[in-house]
Amino acid sequence: MKTRKTRSDARNTFTYRFADGTSMVLTPGVDGVTEADIAMLHRMDDNEVYNNVKQSKAPVEDWEKPILDEWKEQHPDEELPSRYHASLDYFADSDEGDMDADQSHLFAECAVEMEEAVPDDVARLREVVARLPEELSVIYRRVMLDDESMTDVAKDLHINRKTVYNRVQRIKQLIREGV
Repeated sequence: MKTRKTRSDARNTFTYRFADGTSMVLTPGVDGVTEADIAMLHRMDDNEVYNNVKQSKAPVEDWEKPILDEWKEQHPDEELPSRYHASLDYFADSDEGDMDADQSHLFAECAVEMEEAVPDDVARLREVVARLPEELSVIYRRVMLDDESMTDVAKDLHINRKTVYNRVQRIKQLIREGV
């Protein structure tokens, strides 16, 4: 589990470490790997590091306390793992894979809360983005979500910066119109 980002001076390549301890170094220009691929892999790693650090310090919530107490009763001679988080697996019946009848309401309530939690404008934005053509979708993701510069995106896509700028403006127009 990664808890530190790769140093900035070591980001010109990407080292993938396998579970068995071996590793593979990806280098731009070798085997079809591009600089954009390397940048994307480092962004993914950075996101993983952020989530790992965030989850490693998560406080125990009130709803988790009875679950943890039950686990401690069932495992009296064991230490509770330091990064334990109660999950939906707790509510599933391990033998048959079905939920207990008295617990199924928890999932229904959770689903309703999730649906209500998304504001209308966010739902509309998701719909618009899902319908974007591929060339606009790539630019939306890289420029607006990943915060890459238009110049870098243009260079990677082998188009000029003005074309990227025009496509970003088109994306913004489509979002405003809700098309």
